[in-house]
Amino acid sequence: MGEKGKKSSKSSVASPYELITVSNVLQITPNHTSNIFNGVNEKLQNLLMQNNETIGGWVIAIKDVKVLTDKARIMYETPEIHVPVSYSALVFNPQMGDALIGCVNSVSMEHIGLLIDDFFNASVYDHTLLQEFSFDESLNQWTFNSDPTLTITEGTYVKFFVQNIHRSKQKMISVTGSLRPIADQ
Repeated sequence: MGEKGKKSSKSSVASPYELITVSNVLQITPNHTSNIFNGVNEKLQNLLMQNNETIGGWVIAIKDVKVLTDKARIMYETPEIHVPVSYSALVFNPQMGDALIGCVNSVSMEHIGLLIDDFFNASVYDHTLLQEFSFDESLNQWTFNSDPTLTITEGTYVKFFVQNIHRSKQKMISVTGSLRPIADQ
């Protein structure tokens, strides 16, 4: 497994990305016997932009693909060709308590919607905001109670702390968080 971004303190921002090395056996269809590498690449392309529990996160990119043998095998009664491979995968894999940055794309009385790196959804719900913020319905913004010049509106970048990671059966992922570190709650 690769190494996650180092954290210098609990409140520093961690990288939710991890570069890992994967070795496994892929099953490719017999129509790729003349070019095994094309079959391997086709199979690996199907992993992209999906949550993969075996790999350990949402696969963003794959590189350094190597076929580990010059002879593929057909095993048992299946027609697929079994090909051992290794590759590096960049995965999105935030952990509970990680500090992340998100751009606010939705503000309501119930929550703040965020996008992490313009792609991954995150939410901070009102029950984690109400102690320190007030919602101004007329301006559609959250205002920091002790300093009204600090507001959260669409387009604001916010540091938040991962409370939960939701992975659906449709291989989607979303993050819920809080503006306060978990230990402070």
